[in-house]
Amino acid sequence: MDATITIEEKREIREKVSKPLLWIGMISMSMVFAGLTSAYVVRQGKGDWLNFDLPQLFYVSTAIILISSVTMNWTLSAARKGKSEYGGGKTGNENAFRRGSVLLGAEGNHHQCRCRAAQNGQDVPI
Repeated sequence: MDATITIEEKREIREKVSKPLLWIGMISMSMVFAGLTSAYVVRQGKGDWLNFDLPQLFYVSTAIILISSVTMNWTLSAARKGKSEYGGGKTGNENAFRRGSVLLGAEGNHHQCRCRAAQNGQDVPI
């Protein structure tokens, strides 16, 4: 008896296994989030909680991450439909990922430089 598995059988096995693993991962992440939220609430209610204002850069960084996520999603969906202005298909996806990576890398580098300057006591405008 031949014990080789065809490509179609491998695909079926992968599809059967991937969905339960996805659910396990999502449940695990939800439990971690619930645990951290619970710890936050309990610790804050203890009474010796230190209240502080978040730096303005936190909000700017969060906005940049959200905007770049939305634009990456738009780019990928347009490339899948073949409507990418960069040629669509695989080339469009590669260009979108490169541009997105460069943008996020530049933003991260800028954020690190600003944090170092703030730690050194320098006035850092936005």
